[in-house]
Amino acid sequence: LDYYGSLDVIQDAFVEFANKVPFYGLVVLCLDHPNVQEILPRIEKRVVTYGMSSQADYRAENLCYEPGMVCFDVLRRGEDLGQVRLNMIGEHNAMNALACVAIADEMNVPFHMAQQAFAKFEGIQRRFTIRGKVSGVTVVDDYGHHPEEIRTTLAGARKAYSSRSVVVFQPHRYSRTRDLERDFFSAFNQADEVVVMDIYAAGEEPIEGVSARNLYEGIRRHGHRRVFYISDRGPVVDWLLEECKPDDLLITMGAGDVWRVGADFLDRKRRRLDEEISAASGEES
Repeated sequence: LDYYGSLDVIQDAFVEFANKVPFYGLVVLCLDHPNVQEILPRIEKRVVTYGMSSQADYRAENLCYEPGMVCFDVLRRGEDLGQVRLNMIGEHNAMNALACVAIADEMNVPFHMAQQAFAKFEGIQRRFTIRGKVSGVTVVDDYGHHPEEIRTTLAGARKAYSSRSVVVFQPHRYSRTRDLERDFFSAFNQADEVVVMDIYAAGEEPIEGVSARNLYEGIRRHGHRRVFYISDRGPVVDWLLEECKPDDLLITMGAGDVWRVGADFLDRKRRRLDEEISAASGEES
């Protein structure tokens, strides 16, 4: 919006872009999205649709969730092609995979080859990347840094894992924190515990009245019962070492260097375990 100015202009840009497809190509559209449906009558090229809607050409059914994975059946105009198992979580990633299936099928790639490719796909760095597991705590890192990404990722985590979720969030840029502040207030409702760190400036100068503490206060005022403000990485890791329990899911979120929190937690937790094992061995001897 800072460039285009309005949703109408953004839609016009998408229509112009889609209509530049050559005569032998096609436009692949998600029928579930209301803004996509809005522009559909204006697309002049051949169109293929995908989504969970019964009217989509390629439809996902029977979504199921496992730790680190989403599975779904693919129907092509009513024909059951089979199941996709994707090593990523969340309905949004299932829809991305379904779009790939649609494109591959339209290019005459056999469905079983798409299945094999998805089974081997290891995901994208910093998109719900599992960094390790120690003492029963699974550490995940995710790049999500604006409210809709956060909501979607946490909703996927809630479906894929039965574990308690502990989220460490590092806001990215003062301007983004200011512009999306109210949306952030309700973005973390799917997390059991939330730690808000200081803002990662990404080269910006501080903006008066914009701070991580204000963000924390807003999240708390809007109903989250277990939200904390801890400014720096070291104290955050100290807190996590005491707070995280076996079977917890620890998620670091943000576009800055918050991933270091997970790395430090894994390192310090493993060293602590080694020390405990050594001490126990010494006592036995």
